[in-house]
Amino acid sequence: MHDKEETSPDRPCALLWDESLIWGLMARQALMGAGLPFDLLESAEIRKGALSRYSMIFIPGGWASNKMAALGDRGQEEIRCFVKNGGSYFGICGGAGMATEEGLGLLPIARKPTAMRVPSFSGGIRLSCDEHEIWRGIDSPCFSAWWPSQFQIEARNIRILAAYEEARADAFSADINMADGEIIGWPDLERRYGILLNPARLYGEPAVLEGRYGRGRVILSLIHFDTPGDQNGAIVLRNIWDYLTSGCCSCIQVSSAAPEGRSFPELSPEILGSLEGIKAAIEELMATGKRNFLWHRRNPCCSSGGAGSGGWNIAHSLR
Repeated sequence: MHDKEETSPDRPCALLWDESLIWGLMARQALMGAGLPFDLLESAEIRKGALSRYSMIFIPGGWASNKMAALGDRGQEEIRCFVKNGGSYFGICGGAGMATEEGLGLLPIARKPTAMRVPSFSGGIRLSCDEHEIWRGIDSPCFSAWWPSQFQIEARNIRILAAYEEARADAFSADINMADGEIIGWPDLERRYGILLNPARLYGEPAVLEGRYGRGRVILSLIHFDTPGDQNGAIVLRNIWDYLTSGCCSCIQVSSAAPEGRSFPELSPEILGSLEGIKAAIEELMATGKRNFLWHRRNPCCSSGGAGSGGWNIAHSLR
């Protein structure tokens, strides 16, 4: 455990890789697309004191309890000491939940019980943003949330950087889109299925928070700024890097060109044939699911190879 007077970092950001699953892949893709410097870090490295090389740690989405288990008591204490001694912590969704009182205890906040929140919201939503550096360059504060928890604030020294406003027309609650919910009536749907579904319940609820733990700054977000293809999200991520790493990223020039140094060797006919077979099998699976009303595309640009926000929506719980 490294309980020193102050951190002496030579790297901007560590991205916790353990138990991040698809959310870790999504975060990695978003950070690379935004041109942001980071290193993937495993729990075993954190337990050995690797955070001393960094200005901030980014915990992406995924199950907070699984991340805590992977870190173990030693890894959890390393993160607490890192932030207490001046390091920055940035958590999205599950990474935000990991910083609450039931997790690392970095901020005096909790997560609302499932029965008291809208547990299955997904898609675009507008925010009401407080004045803060992370919103620099954002004219229309519309972002994406993917099945977020909801914060329960226990203290006054927590700054709310953004609150939810209205959901966008392409959003869903469970597998009900906004238009259908308005036509059928959210109160009737909630009575029928016994869970909170109306996205209007999110209005005014805190979505992005900032607080202090010792000398360190902590930003927690239920909004996925790392959603693929989200230009607003990329701007906010760059602002957060600049803010939490003391300006070390302010000179980054973002290019739309493909990353340098990436090349692929000539593939053999056998490999190409296998890839074509895999592609055909996936397309058949998608078509079968669509034909049987199991899922549908949430964003048309996914079908042309683009980075759509959400991809396929799986119709499961309310059919």
